[in-house]
Amino acid sequence: MIGISGASNPAGGGKLTSMEMIASLMETTGDTPTPRGLHQAVLYGSQLVVWGGLLSYDQPNKVARDNSVYILNTISARWSKLDIQPAPSARFWHAACLYEGKLVVFGGAESEQQVLGDQWTLDLSTLGRGSPKWQQLQVAQGSPSPTKRGGHAIVADQNKLYVFGGYTGKTVLNDMWCFDMTTRTWVELKYSGDVPSPRAFFVAALIRDAIYVSGGVSKGGKELGDAYIFRIHEQIWYRLPDLDLQPSARWGHSLAVYEGRVLVIGGTRNHKEPNDMNEIHSLDTNLIQYPKGAGEITIKSPSSTGQTLHNPVAEESLVEAVESETGDAKETEHTEMIPLPEEESEPHIDEDKSILAKDDVITAEMSVIEILERLVAHGCQDITQELDLSKVSDNPIASGEFSDVYRATLRTGKVVALKCRRLSAGTLEEIRASVVHAAHEIYLLSKCQSLDYIVELTGVALLHDQLAMVSPWMESGNLMQFISQNPETNRDELCYFIAYGVDNLHELGVANILVDGDDPKIAGFGNATLLKYELKFTYSNDKSLLSLRWTAPEIINGGAKSRASDIYALGMVIYETISGVIPYAEVNDAEVMLKLVKREVPSRPESYLPSGVEHFDNFWTMLTKCWAYDPAERPTAKDIARLIDNFWSVNWR
Repeated sequence: MIGISGASNPAGGGKLTSMEMIASLMETTGDTPTPRGLHQAVLYGSQLVVWGGLLSYDQPNKVARDNSVYILNTISARWSKLDIQPAPSARFWHAACLYEGKLVVFGGAESEQQVLGDQWTLDLSTLGRGSPKWQQLQVAQGSPSPTKRGGHAIVADQNKLYVFGGYTGKTVLNDMWCFDMTTRTWVELKYSGDVPSPRAFFVAALIRDAIYVSGGVSKGGKELGDAYIFRIHEQIWYRLPDLDLQPSARWGHSLAVYEGRVLVIGGTRNHKEPNDMNEIHSLDTNLIQYPKGAGEITIKSPSSTGQTLHNPVAEESLVEAVESETGDAKETEHTEMIPLPEEESEPHIDEDKSILAKDDVITAEMSVIEILERLVAHGCQDITQELDLSKVSDNPIASGEFSDVYRATLRTGKVVALKCRRLSAGTLEEIRASVVHAAHEIYLLSKCQSLDYIVELTGVALLHDQLAMVSPWMESGNLMQFISQNPETNRDELCYFIAYGVDNLHELGVANILVDGDDPKIAGFGNATLLKYELKFTYSNDKSLLSLRWTAPEIINGGAKSRASDIYALGMVIYETISGVIPYAEVNDAEVMLKLVKREVPSRPESYLPSGVEHFDNFWTMLTKCWAYDPAERPTAKDIARLIDNFWSVNWR
């Protein structure tokens, strides 16, 4: 596993100015795949999906045998094996890519004599949530099809798949085909420019609308070291000029993309030598200048645009970047310490200023097992072994914006709810941050069990290699489900208890308790903060984890989480309780942002709070104060609970 980090220059538009890498051997568990080569893999969120290849003991006869799907959860470092039938025949030399959450496989070979031309997809969005199924893509009647091949490349751009090059079993190719996923038709592209020579066993990657091709083997079996770019919108090929530190001739290597850079990793010089190339080469594609029409491309300054990163296989070693670019930006750490700023601390609560022990920190770089161990060490109960896995629902019973809830049963017969963060989408950095969010929520809830009106935490467990918050099963569902099923319920009483619960949490030193994308109620601790921590959390501050309809403007603008931001969210929850609809229900999220910019509050629910009636007018005034743009103008949770108690002597209509 190779971890990449970098520093950027804010004055230069956030441009990356330096890179460093740490390479280490990942110790894995589970159903580990048999050693193999000539396989394919894609990264889907935190899941590395591996399929096909030639097993080590099959190398002499070169016949593929294994068509199982292997999935490595990069967070828990655990392998899973899926035997899905029906499935494509076992193969090697095939090409694979990711298209809209699906693994796409095209071509390959069952043996050196049997080259294939079929095309299959596997919906990865169902991993851990259902039963993934292979589907063969049928070509529309009358459509031409590419020659059967292996050792080619496939990339996805918008709703189209592009296939280039490969080996037919007799000769190598340099044709380019495009498959339309909507019409299910193939078209052979007619291109111009500096066309690559026929080749196979090369690598390719897509950046924006450009396909980068590197290395491979020629018709005569010679290793190639040239590189080309195919611009899709122009349908023109460009050859990269010779650069300092560019990769040598090779095949069997990998091509990765990071922040606009193409990274060439590993490879071998010929069929007999081992894969012993340990350097990583980096090319900044942002420095490429294209001519108008076909012609030679040029590379902008700085003078050294090809970079070599040495020693990537040394365990825990720092990979030095031989990379010189304009700007002397210092490396910055994009992490956030969760506790509130000092000015938010109450006088009677002492902020812990001591240096934290290693076991007192949870970071996004830790595995799920390590995070679980830290939570248990700080008072959470691991009840994984108490779960009856045969009685865990196959699919989520409820799903929110960021999490899924499963119904499960303990071995004692007690029915519980398992809440898991959804990790199937986003960058690896976002996914790792989401795991820390889940741990953060569990830890906060464990520290609030002495308070009234707070959901009970039964414990923490591992489900599908993910952290799961375990709590008693609530037959009435969440607040909105309860109101929908019980429209005559006393809503003022519900509002009072919610405000009272928030006040209790604030007394304990917990803030930002209500801002949770899935269920912004007192059960949602996803973004909460505690003024005094025994356990610290660090992760990227990702605004994509916010729910606009309940989030205070100052948080959206990058400000600190606070009790005042809780009051903003509390006002929205009370609004939701009264009206039975979410805030700004009449508009989508993009329009919600526009309303926040204009400082517009949700529309008054006249059927529940009719204008012109004094106590209804007073109540609406209280709600609008909760949404004051200036946090200092918002009331406290205690004030709100008292006002609700005083204002209402009758039930909601």
